Amino acid sequence: MSSQLKKVKEIKDSEEFSLNAFVGEGNLLCTQGMSLHTDEIALLEKWKIETIQLSDYLESERKFIHAFIENYSEYKKVLRNFTKDLEHFYNSISEEHKIVFPNFDEHFLKIYEIFDTPTNYIVFYIHTKIKGKNYEQVAILTAFYSVFIAMRLNLAKSEIRKCFYISILIDLGFLRRSEESFLRKDKEKKISRENFDFLNFHIQYGLNIAKEIENIPRDYLYYILTHHEYLDGSGLNKISGEKIKLISKIVTVAHEYVYVTSSFLQNCFPPLRLANGLIFLLRHKNRYDSEVLKAFISVMSFFPPGEILLLENNRYAVSIKPNRRDPLKPLVEVVSNANRSLLRETETVNLIEENIQVSGLIDDEKLRKNIINSIYRRI
Repeated sequence: MSSQLKKVKEIKDSEEFSLNAFVGEGNLLCTQGMSLHTDEIALLEKWKIETIQLSDYLESERKFIHAFIENYSEYKKVLRNFTKDLEHFYNSISEEHKIVFPNFDEHFLKIYEIFDTPTNYIVFYIHTKIKGKNYEQVAILTAFYSVFIAMRLNLAKSEIRKCFYISILIDLGFLRRSEESFLRKDKEKKISRENFDFLNFHIQYGLNIAKEIENIPRDYLYYILTHHEYLDGSGLNKISGEKIKLISKIVTVAHEYVYVTSSFLQNCFPPLRLANGLIFLLRHKNRYDSEVLKAFISVMSFFPPGEILLLENNRYAVSIKPNRRDPLKPLVEVVSNANRSLLRETETVNLIEENIQVSGLIDDEKLRKNIINSIYRRI
């Protein structure tokens, strides 16, 4: 096995590597024959990575379970504490107590810190632990996605923090008027994934509640008002194009993905699978900012973490992490042999490195639960 170290400061823009490039504990950066560009080199410097390892192969690339076990406790703690504080804040609103703007900076910084590392499996974790069944879970998923998109777009930390807070404030209108009451009021309107008009009353109710919050930044009211506005002008207030601010564009993509893939609105329409949620966004791509949508896909891949895949070699695999170089070839954990019998010892495979194609998605919830549970049993 050929291996060598290279200093990040010595990497030139568009320099082609003759070997696979790795960072940290065997995390693939790019494959043989590919190159890094200025923005990617800048990310390495931001992560304070001084060297990368060039190698034809690293066994440690196949150790998802080991890395996930190391980080599992932190992921669990972040989610538990964030959920607890968010429930307390939402209860103060639903019970119509005096509302004070929450200080969730600790939660934001933890999420930021986790994602701002070369290796993380946080998206896999939230996709296998959160179903989006209530207001808190919808807000948490939206906050995670918004932060990830904003970070991928290299926004200033202050703007990323704003995305985080907006995500937990946009659905306040549901806390004093349930979605069922909105549905009764709008029962004659079309109820579909394509048309959220039947829920638009929550925007005005949410805006009214937000105005009661002490010390809320005034520009946050704009973002609450415009979180269902589209570039093509088909949103509630018919705001279009560049009149919509970037943070609104980010939160809109994140929030609508949560809407169509979570069980929050299952009384209106069944939730889509994670991969189909991306197809939904792409089908309506004229609504969304192209750079925001591209950033979201780079975070998720076309086979989002948590999806069960059938590979071309007839093996089952679970998507665990996207590959920025090719959204069709994520990092996966192979969980079966060629006869599709589940393995006791799974194997992490980078589909780019192994040049393996995904043949299809497996739409079998029982099988998915068995596979995901088998991973967690090893922790």
